[in-house]
Amino acid sequence: MLAAAAAAVLLPAPGRAQILRPTLEAGPYAGGFFTSDLELQDLRDAPLYGARAALRLPAGLAVEGQVGWAPLESSVFDLPGDGERRFDVSVFLWEAGLAWTFGVPGPLDPFVGISAGTARFDPELGVGGSELDDESALVGSAGIGARLALGGLTLRADLREHLIFEALEDTREALGLEGGDTLTALEGSAGLAFRLF
Repeated sequence: MLAAAAAAVLLPAPGRAQILRPTLEAGPYAGGFFTSDLELQDLRDAPLYGARAALRLPAGLAVEGQVGWAPLESSVFDLPGDGERRFDVSVFLWEAGLAWTFGVPGPLDPFVGISAGTARFDPELGVGGSELDDESALVGSAGIGARLALGGLTLRADLREHLIFEALEDTREALGLEGGDTLTALEGSAGLAFRLF
């Protein structure tokens, strides 16, 4: 049973050309970044923009890297002695990981992937906002997706879950906010990849 599952993941699909040498592809993507609120007064979902590169190897394996940016904001909330304010924070993601393509018949190449990296937060307060320090945090991600190769161009869709650990720890302390320190975010995105060699 395990051998059959491993073969389904690692072996190419019948009738599809095998990758006989490494190929490099890169391109832009865009989508949505859907977050848990992390006790930050209803931290809102945001668009996500970025770029991704992948070195595709034989046996369905790929080494990938991606960068992304999501401009998050929260609803208005009260700061003690400071009235109503809006909290905004830009999230920058840098990740590297591995993806495995499943060997299934048909034009689509479904895959699973894992990655790790860092998230950089650039927080600020609206309405004459205060200066808050940038913060970094570790991020781990896992997801699924599918690719459709059209010659030298590939269409790609991803669904990923990001776990950002100790996210905005100093900011939450400065604002007097409590709650869990792990930000969970679901990414849904689509993009293009151009084969470079």
